[in-house]
Amino acid sequence: MEKKQKIRLQNTGFAVIGAIFINILLGYSHLRGMVTLTDSSLLIFLGLFWLCNGIFVWALMSGYSERFKDPSLTKAQMFWAVSTTVISMSVSTSDPAPYYFLIFTTLVFGTLKLRPIEYSRFGVYCIVVLAGHTLFRQYQFPEGDTLWLIFVWLTFTFCVYISAVLCRSLAVIRSKLKDKNTQLQHALESKSLFLANMSHEIRTPINGVIGMMRILNKSNLNGHQQRQLNLAEDSANLLLAVINDILDFSKIEAGMIQVESVEADLSDQLSHVIQAMAHTAQEKGLEITLDMTDINIQKVKYCLLYTSDAADDSLRV
Repeated sequence: MEKKQKIRLQNTGFAVIGAIFINILLGYSHLRGMVTLTDSSLLIFLGLFWLCNGIFVWALMSGYSERFKDPSLTKAQMFWAVSTTVISMSVSTSDPAPYYFLIFTTLVFGTLKLRPIEYSRFGVYCIVVLAGHTLFRQYQFPEGDTLWLIFVWLTFTFCVYISAVLCRSLAVIRSKLKDKNTQLQHALESKSLFLANMSHEIRTPINGVIGMMRILNKSNLNGHQQRQLNLAEDSANLLLAVINDILDFSKIEAGMIQVESVEADLSDQLSHVIQAMAHTAQEKGLEITLDMTDINIQKVKYCLLYTSDAADDSLRV
């Protein structure tokens, strides 16, 4: 199941939980004799209620919702939730506060899911249907407290207005984050392009240097010159490896890197590193000593000392 489908089913799950709460409220009101419907009428109402909820879930799980402009059916479910809550509140004579709370929860959910213009329409719908419920309740119970019902409705209207402002603010924040993410993506792409171009530009002269060293290596050189040329070639190859690593970083960001397992002789690699650093150490009067243990737990000691007092100024190992 794809990620978007999981999110849609999660939203539907929230709606089902709200529907269960409505059923609990109606069941409690029925047990206390505070429902205006008969037993058969209440069963028919609940049956139709769950039938519609089942249709929503089926549309999401089957992918049929993809045919609509709103594939997640978020708006449809929110309108359905408010409508059924108001109808349930109308057939019950119990305290309407829990029903208002469910509607307000739906409003809060809408601030995260709807665009400001869509949320404004939904808020107006909530205000209108609740105003109709207030008039219906006053008609049904003339002896009720009219001022209290009007006060509750005005309070809810104010909450809708605040929620609409919050929805607009969240939309602005999301828009800014989207712009920042776009800029960051462009910056990362530019960096990757720069690394790729730079590595290619540097590798060209490095390959030329290595090529000339290989040609020079075929000429007549004495032992001292041969060792110096080998050290220079090893350093050039090491520099080329670093440049290739830089190119690999850009490949990693592009998702094009391929990892492979290659056997290497650690002793040989470390010896090349020590030899490349020997000349610099000799200039500073330092001695480089490499002490390592191989996989056979055999202790091997390499003592590399670049001496200037030798006849051929050679490297002793």
